[in-house]
Amino acid sequence: LDSDVVRAESKADYHKGATSNSSFLRKVISSGTLTDKMASMLLMIQESPMHKLPVLDALLKMAGRKGKREAIMAVDTLKDLFLSDLLPDRKLLFFHEQAVP
Repeated sequence: LDSDVVRAESKADYHKGATSNSSFLRKVISSGTLTDKMASMLLMIQESPMHKLPVLDALLKMAGRKGKREAIMAVDTLKDLFLSDLLPDRKLLFFHEQAVP
């Protein structure tokens, strides 16, 4: 029983830390420097790409803005993100070549 309590408490602490980390990253995105914003967006997307699609969308919009520095940094961040985390290491297939389950 004691081990179950300890395990449950450590899970709660882990989730609390994840929430704290997530709120910190959101705070940096809203009020940090441009470099910090890019880094926190990258971390948030790397944590859970499927759940952070709005953050990915915001990063894509930043890449299309007219501010040269902001757009270049966003494109570099997106390049790193797609190459390291989002795209597979194999050649992509066309839709008509995909096996239908």
